[in-house]
Amino acid sequence: MGAKFSVKFANIYVHVLLRNFLKHYSGYTPPFLGRLVDDLFFLWDSSESELIQFITTLNKLSPNHQI
Repeated sequence: MGAKFSVKFANIYVHVLLRNFLKHYSGYTPPFLGRLVDDLFFLWDSSESELIQFITTLNKLSPNHQI
């Protein structure tokens, strides 16, 4: 990734972005959501339409980071 601080910066950036998203998102949220640097892993046990809404809303947060 370049500089030594790059991984730490990416980790902090995604953590803050995701925390703020989940705090303000009023739709269904996954029961488990894991993160490693800038990758997300989550379990989904709801409808496909709610999953599409969740991903679409999440993708609107940052045009440079898409699921």
